[in-house]
Amino acid sequence: MVSNKRTVCAGLLLLAALFLLVSVTPDSEAATYTVDNIDDGADYSNITQAVDNASAGDTIRVASRTYYDAVDVDKRLTIIGGNYDVSMNGLYNYCNNYDVIGYYTFDNYGNSYFYDRLWCEDNDGDIEGATRTTSSFWGTNALDFDGNNDYGVVDHHSIYNVSEVSISAWINLDDNDTDSRTIFSNYLQNGSSRHGYRTLVNDDAKFVFRFGFGSGSGACVSDTEITENNWTLVTATYDASSVKLYINDKLDMTCNYTDSISDSDGKQVFGASDPNSDGTYNYFFDGTIDEVVIWKKAISLNDVQNIFWGGNNQKPRVDASEGGYAFRLTVDETSLKNFHLMSTGS
Repeated sequence: MVSNKRTVCAGLLLLAALFLLVSVTPDSEAATYTVDNIDDGADYSNITQAVDNASAGDTIRVASRTYYDAVDVDKRLTIIGGNYDVSMNGLYNYCNNYDVIGYYTFDNYGNSYFYDRLWCEDNDGDIEGATRTTSSFWGTNALDFDGNNDYGVVDHHSIYNVSEVSISAWINLDDNDTDSRTIFSNYLQNGSSRHGYRTLVNDDAKFVFRFGFGSGSGACVSDTEITENNWTLVTATYDASSVKLYINDKLDMTCNYTDSISDSDGKQVFGASDPNSDGTYNYFFDGTIDEVVIWKKAISLNDVQNIFWGGNNQKPRVDASEGGYAFRLTVDETSLKNFHLMSTGS
């Protein structure tokens, strides 16, 4: 009888020891790390740093940027690029009465026109002086403007006459300390009346959203300056109660207005303004513009953060030109998801 009790106790002690061992194994406390080479808020600025400091079972999430890296993965990790497995809640849905009313990636080739991704509206634009560049933030191309007389223009369409609006764009300024630099505009100034809306960087290097409400206009100016020679996501939203300005993935300024946006019959202009609708353009952008999206609603902070991190299924680009490989996996069960591997070297 005593022997049986000792056997039972020994068995219970063994089970307890096994339970304790399982409970302290590293995988039970797996961590998630972030990588972003343009945002100081991430845990690491390159993928190799994150891999070297991670433990088996950890997850590494990588923002959709270009990385020059040769990553040796010698432990079991899950490495996820961009917005893979993130619910976007229809943020980029267009046509069929969805909220996107303009979507311009500038990824087609040539210097004469650019496409709107909304096949149902076909609001394609003409390039006037601006040049296509492969130095894009995402995709294959962007539009570069010289700050003197370059712009892109889309004929007027009533789809842009909205009661709420959001405008998002990636911009890279060559010069931020001269005149105001228009990003997007259908804003009109006819005598004492004001109509439509526009986004710009002013002569103090601040991001601005301006809209007309008929008898006057409202404006909201960011607290943060837009720096030169850096890609920056700028987003403005208006819901007829407040304007919100976002720089990258952070809310920067809120301005309260309750006025309705007055309908504009002006053209949609990228990189300049035509406030009198007479073909005389001004406030030319000096730099590169990429990924302009316009919604007929005020998108949320979470939406802006998703745009900033990975956009519409944009993959991080890992350039292997300096190491001969992008990733070298030497451990089974390592998971690598949603990356674009490339080499620009010889």
